[in-house]
Amino acid sequence: MRCWPHVLVAAAAAAAKRRQGTSQWSTPVVVVPAHYREWGRTPPWATKLPPWASTYIYQRTKKGAPRYSPNYGYEAGVHLQFISEFYDDLPELTVFTQAKPKQHNPLFFDTLKCLNSRTNYTSLNWNYQTRGTTYWRKFALQGVVEQCWRDLLDAFGVRLPSKVEPVASFYCCAQMAASRAMIRRHPRAAYEK
Repeated sequence: MRCWPHVLVAAAAAAAKRRQGTSQWSTPVVVVPAHYREWGRTPPWATKLPPWASTYIYQRTKKGAPRYSPNYGYEAGVHLQFISEFYDDLPELTVFTQAKPKQHNPLFFDTLKCLNSRTNYTSLNWNYQTRGTTYWRKFALQGVVEQCWRDLLDAFGVRLPSKVEPVASFYCCAQMAASRAMIRRHPRAAYEK
């Protein structure tokens, strides 16, 4: 696949912003992988990224060291920390991913090449599911999952009746791309709850 012209225009705009000193990002697309100990400092797949994408990597094992992210909330902890820390200087497009993105989408790197400057939000996984909280009963997690979903909806001002089982449709496995504008549709505080 070839790089879309929109991405080249965005890359040129990002380079101009860097020259003016208004943004810290060297590319218009930044990939933020959530990992624990799956690999060392650099993901082995980083060389497969298009030239208009770079990575921002947190580490989760050395508190007090640079780019430390506490190991909670699975990948969401890293993703939310990135949004909170860089809310005022987000890249044009942020790709949030797992440590091993091809486990959840065998064509992950081909999918990245389809992103362009008009992308607001897209899942980067193929596994679409609809589940109620009773699904999680077999893992002894029904109450935890239900409370998590209710808390998440509450953070965005949505309240469900207490006697209604939440049912959600979603792409599995927290791999997505979101534009700066889409992330900023909600205040920083919503991501910090």
